Amino acid sequence: MWFWLIVIVGLLSAVRQLIARIVLKEAADGLAYGFVQQALAVVLAIPLLFFNWQIPKTILPFVLLILVGVWDTLVCYLINESYRLLAISLRTIIYQSRIIWVVFLGFIFLDETLDWQKLVGVMFIFFGIALVSFQKEKMSRFKQLILRLRDKNKTDKERGVVLTLSAAFLTAFEIIAIRYLLDFFSAAVLILGIAGVSTFIFALIIPGLKKKVFQLPRLTFLNGILGAIGFFLFSLASAVTEISRTLPIAQSFTILTVIFGIIFLKEREWVWQKILGGILAVIGVILVKGS
Repeated sequence: MWFWLIVIVGLLSAVRQLIARIVLKEAADGLAYGFVQQALAVVLAIPLLFFNWQIPKTILPFVLLILVGVWDTLVCYLINESYRLLAISLRTIIYQSRIIWVVFLGFIFLDETLDWQKLVGVMFIFFGIALVSFQKEKMSRFKQLILRLRDKNKTDKERGVVLTLSAAFLTAFEIIAIRYLLDFFSAAVLILGIAGVSTFIFALIIPGLKKKVFQLPRLTFLNGILGAIGFFLFSLASAVTEISRTLPIAQSFTILTVIFGIIFLKEREWVWQKILGGILAVIGVILVKGS
């Protein structure tokens, strides 16, 4: 059952990535965009509480829940800014590094398995996504960007690389914390707590919030709804199996974002390698699922 929940999560994630790039590359306000995503998650989580309710009897998990909410605000901002500053094909390669971080962090902090089959599967998924996203010109620029990360006078693309690397690393720790909290909270309570704290922080720090929210494209609100549904299903699946299994499988569907780009954004170059990358990712999913 968990596998099919993750398949749905992966499909929703692919659509959300495409929408995020479409909206944020047009210089939409990243903070207001984040507020809408989190606020919609709160609204959608409330009715779920009636049949998905569980809270701990001790105070420590609540403290950690609030801290994760604060952490999530920062992660949300970094992700949105990376979408705005960096081409999605290049961003995809960098951001998938969180898969590797989650596998090792899950082994260290959650005592999850770390066998050869899972490692090989994760690498298949990672290289499949990298192959799908690879273009000689972009990778050449990527090397130049990496070499210039210490330069204080960075271009937008260079700042996008820094933000994406930071978001990938911080997201991995957040995912591990979420898996830990799922032993104390139900998925609905977890979403309400994390998104609620993040919504409150965004509301405090964004000047002219109401005006900025109404200036956002309607796709922003659709993306928020899809994000809340995806987070809920991901939490349900991760509560019953290892998160170092669920995340790689969900992220393998990132390749669909590239396919959507081919269809909807007319990005029709390098089709053969995108097909091969998809095959590698599917092999990786099979290995991770069976590990």
